[in-house]
Amino acid sequence: MVIQAMDMGIIFPVAVLSGILIIRNDSFGYLLTSVIIIKGTTMLLALVMMIVFMTISGVPVTIIEIAGFSSLAVFYIINFFLMLKNVK
Repeated sequence: MVIQAMDMGIIFPVAVLSGILIIRNDSFGYLLTSVIIIKGTTMLLALVMMIVFMTISGVPVTIIEIAGFSSLAVFYIINFFLMLKNVK
């Protein structure tokens, strides 16, 4: 429960704040967004690896979980590289 509370109490509000600041073209928004992208990338890669090891262990995993988390991980990885490409 601690992880869910941290996600909803800290990560989600910071992500919303960074989105608002990006829309306003504030430089602090770009800093926060880079942190959120890196956090999201690592979290989603950990979830994808958890799904891989669950499948290897014989735990049933639905195709929705596999497709959903994998596509989100690819989206975040693409955004991560786009962010790195535009760092000056």
